[in-house]
Amino acid sequence: MTYQKTLKRFAFMLAMVIMILSSPAAASTNMLSLKTDQMDEIIDISTFLRNSRGEVFLFSSGRGKIFKFKPDGTFEKSFCGFGEGPGEICRVFSMFHNPVNDFLYLPEYFSNRGKITVYDSGGKFQGLMNVELSLKKKDRVTQILFLNDGTFFIVTEDRVNWKPQGKFFITQDEYKIEYFDKDGHLAAEIFKTILDDELSNAVRWGGPQIFFLPSMLLALTPEGNIALAKNDENAITFYNRQGKAIETVTLEINREKLSDEIFNETRERTLERWKGKEDERMINLVKHMIKLDFRPIYSGFYLAGNKVILKKRLEVDDSGYVKKSKLIFFDKKGKKEAEKIIDGDVSRIENKSLFIVSWDSEGNEYFRIEEDK
Repeated sequence: MTYQKTLKRFAFMLAMVIMILSSPAAASTNMLSLKTDQMDEIIDISTFLRNSRGEVFLFSSGRGKIFKFKPDGTFEKSFCGFGEGPGEICRVFSMFHNPVNDFLYLPEYFSNRGKITVYDSGGKFQGLMNVELSLKKKDRVTQILFLNDGTFFIVTEDRVNWKPQGKFFITQDEYKIEYFDKDGHLAAEIFKTILDDELSNAVRWGGPQIFFLPSMLLALTPEGNIALAKNDENAITFYNRQGKAIETVTLEINREKLSDEIFNETRERTLERWKGKEDERMINLVKHMIKLDFRPIYSGFYLAGNKVILKKRLEVDDSGYVKKSKLIFFDKKGKKEAEKIIDGDVSRIENKSLFIVSWDSEGNEYFRIEEDK
């Protein structure tokens, strides 16, 4: 996910820390300072992950850099960067990790270069990923999910159509999941659908998204299958590696109708932000926003053991930073079991590890990993 930062984030961030809960039974967290003079570069972090050796990696979409930390939280090195040369990247929003070879993968998105740059965990450039996709499709990769046997899923989103809405257009994207063998050959098509994307007054990129636009989310199961959900619905469908839907689980949570009050309040708040800039294209687009029937009921979901975990953004400040998140736990049949409030934004859950990002009043980022009971 990409975080938008203010200019304040370029200031030296001595306060930035990684907090690691040493065990599920621990009474307090250990706080580890990141000891580096590059702290002011750690902005626009879109990926936060850890490998099997406990090394932590942050990817900055704003800097085009990977920052590596030792298991104790000590900064080790940074590598990659923007450019046209070998190992350099142009327009990458997310980084993905392969547990089999411990490599890091950086797909270009709409850069017209159609490449996926690969580094090992030591920071050495390993060339480009060899996968059976056209250059155009490689330029539309939004996710790569690696399995423990070396095979993987790739998600692509490609603009394919425009749907008129009065004098405006709703853009439409093809959302597609495909399964590949360990050599990068296409093995199966898992899922494909068309999603409405954004509102535009010309056949071009740009313009704000439709308010409360639902999105497709997916997660890997422990068996290496795909779990797929639309975040304005309360059902998750599981697909095997051949693309067959094997089960649908309905979660014990209600869908949320989008009321006129909430819709108009959001629109007015957005217009207020652009007050005094009436000539901006944004103003016209916001005035023509479309009201959908339902609003998203969660912003992410995860699978941990036999649990389904939904994430809601509970509290967001005026700058868009997530101050509090709510995790809602369900059993494998969809029965609600518990809720938990988390300070910050849960960006990742692996087994019982919660990867959490939070911000202070100056917009400085904090990263912590908590072991959840």
